[in-house]
Amino acid sequence: MTTPFVAEQLRTVPSEKLKALRAGETITIGNVRLDTMPSDHPGNQPLTFMVTTEDNVGIYHSSDSRPFSEMKRIGEKYKPDVAFCTVDIGPGTSPRSGAEVAKLVQPKVAIPYHTGRGNTPQEFVAILKGEAPQITAKILQRFEVYKYPE
Repeated sequence: MTTPFVAEQLRTVPSEKLKALRAGETITIGNVRLDTMPSDHPGNQPLTFMVTTEDNVGIYHSSDSRPFSEMKRIGEKYKPDVAFCTVDIGPGTSPRSGAEVAKLVQPKVAIPYHTGRGNTPQEFVAILKGEAPQITAKILQRFEVYKYPE
């Protein structure tokens, strides 16, 4: 799955192995549903994603997006259990913007990702603890497997 822009760049990939999606589209693979939504990212045709597993666990992936008001509606509609929040590396992202994403979508667990410098995950956790203590912040180590619920 990718955007139409990226699909066009991947001309050598067989079409049966590539699915281009736009915001608002849904695809089901086996028992897993993927809903695509808008993103606030300077890339071409950026998306965010809601993955719903066969066990009905909802995972929101912010996909390098900065926070934007529609995320609140996304959270209200999908009620994610887990959200991956960009806290670094993505253009215009920070521990503060990652915490804003979590506060908008209101997951039960927020996981900082795209960390590249210093204490960004710990800064994210501290912000959430102070401003949204109802959301559990979970820092994952590289290659750590996380199973929800714990």
